[in-house]
Amino acid sequence: MAVYYWGTSGRTVALIQERLKGLGYYPKEIDGIFGAYTYYALTAFQTDGGMAPNGIAERETLEKLGIKTVRADENDIYALAGFIGRNAGGEPYAAQVAVGAVVMNRAADGGFRDSIGDIISSFEEEGKALPREPEKTHINASRDAVNGWDPSGGALWFAGREELPKGKVKKRIGRLVFG
Repeated sequence: MAVYYWGTSGRTVALIQERLKGLGYYPKEIDGIFGAYTYYALTAFQTDGGMAPNGIAERETLEKLGIKTVRADENDIYALAGFIGRNAGGEPYAAQVAVGAVVMNRAADGGFRDSIGDIISSFEEEGKALPREPEKTHINASRDAVNGWDPSGGALWFAGREELPKGKVKKRIGRLVFG
C-alpha cells in the first residue's frame, strides 16, 4: 500500500496538496514535495476529519481526500518485479523503482487501466518487453514502488534513451527516460 509522508514527492503528493488547498488547509503553491506545509495541512485535515493526526497520508486519509488508492497483493508485487527485471534489470536501482512507479502512477491515474496486471498487459501491447523471472533486487524495487517511492517524478511512461519519447522528459535515470 502506498503511503506518503514528509520527504516523499510525485504526482500523488501534488494531488494531496491540491485537495488540501481546495479544502482551505494548504496555503502554498503546489510543488509535489511533501514538506512542512503539507505535513501541517494534512495533520489539520486529519484532526478535523476524526483521524489520528500523524501527518501520514495512508489509505484512509487518501480516500477521505477523494484520491484513488491502488491495492497490491503478493502476486501483483511478483508480476511487477518481473516487469521491472525485464525492462530495467541492468539499470541503477532508482531506475528499477521508477519503472515500477510508472506502473503504479498509471494504475492510480483515471486515464489508464486500474490494476497492476492490466497496466503490465497494456505495456506489453505497447511493445514493452514481457515479464521475466524476477531477482531479489527486482522484488525489492517492486515493493518500494508499491509503497510509494517514485523516483520518476510522477511519470506515466518510460523509454530507453535511444527511443523517441512520447512527450516531455521529466527524468533521466541510467539509460531510461521518464515522462
